[in-house]
Amino acid sequence: MKYYFKVEYLQPENHKVLRPISWCSFMLGNMENARKYLEKSLGKETTKNDYLNLGHIYWCLHDRPKAIDSYRKSLQTSHMDHEWFAGALMDDSKYLTVHGIQQFDIPLMIDYILMSAGS
Repeated sequence: MKYYFKVEYLQPENHKVLRPISWCSFMLGNMENARKYLEKSLGKETTKNDYLNLGHIYWCLHDRPKAIDSYRKSLQTSHMDHEWFAGALMDDSKYLTVHGIQQFDIPLMIDYILMSAGS
């Protein structure tokens, strides 16, 4: 983390460092920092993974409506790739459970997002 912060300090225009700072903060359980840095990185080059990770952060912050909105944006950005979305969320379940999300809630969230998106 200290190297990423050093890059941010020395090169504040380098926005590529924001995503790794956010992910490291998420992994360390610092959800507010993770949210702050990921939201700073959002823009015209926002990826499906950015929205997925933002959904994770909001869910861990117990803000389910924002998590759902971010997950929907992730699915939309993936061109409605249901298989990718479900697989990515399940792959990240090991991180979510470490931060307090119940394992049985993860398939429910996937179903909710996919069902509300339509077939």
